[in-house]
Amino acid sequence: PEVSGGTGFLRIFLFYYFAAYMKIICPFISIFLTKNNAANFLDEYLPFDYTEIRIKINFRKECIFMTDQPQTLSCIDCAAKACKKGEAEKYPAFCLTKNMDSALLQEALDCYNEEENHRVMVNAANVESEFYGKMTRVEETVEFAKRIGAKKIGIGTCMGLLEEAKVFAKILRKNGFEVFGICCKAGAIPKTQLGISVKCENSGKNMCNPILQAKMLNAEHTDLNVAIGLCVGHDSLFYKYSDALVTTLISKDRVTGHNPCAVLYNANSYYKSLLEDK
Repeated sequence: PEVSGGTGFLRIFLFYYFAAYMKIICPFISIFLTKNNAANFLDEYLPFDYTEIRIKINFRKECIFMTDQPQTLSCIDCAAKACKKGEAEKYPAFCLTKNMDSALLQEALDCYNEEENHRVMVNAANVESEFYGKMTRVEETVEFAKRIGAKKIGIGTCMGLLEEAKVFAKILRKNGFEVFGICCKAGAIPKTQLGISVKCENSGKNMCNPILQAKMLNAEHTDLNVAIGLCVGHDSLFYKYSDALVTTLISKDRVTGHNPCAVLYNANSYYKSLLEDK
């Protein structure tokens, strides 16, 4: 493929690719590429069409780590990030913005003209602009709720985080909101009644009931619902059946103290097995 930087860079690129393929690149490249200049290397040289080579680029041990797995390239494979400032000359060939379906884009833009969508987008942008890096997510949630004119807040919570939900409810009430919350075990339905295997009772006899949680909040005519620690998948059903908009305050992760990003931050060390070939 044609790449920027001429044949010299092409030779370097092919060497790196071959070395990575032979699984010997990391011990050597880390000697002269730090995280910062590796990032600069990516930003400068990778906004080009490498679709035919089909590579995915990640950071690993302060170096460029490559695998030749066929895939459809998208934003998660981009090093340019040029759409943030609209720098069209830096868009890679596979860029979703560059190759955007204009009808689909317009369809999305038209949706923002709907009254609720417009109110949410404008107020979310204002909260981000005014308080980015200044407010915690708890504070941002309260501020956002105020700005969209919400009066009644629904809380769908995991029973395991009920105490945290109570604290959040207290904060909301101090800020003038009416609050109605429902925990995941409401209804007290045994898992086996739904056809869930008895072996799943090792984490509790009764099932989580996210659809009931959503429907009860619907019956209460909440203006905004907040998800607190719902299980993976159960949260999806809660979002699906909620009439009101939903924002997530806590993503449950018992291992990391409800901080899923900790795994991503340590993907090259403690959790490096997640990146190893299966």
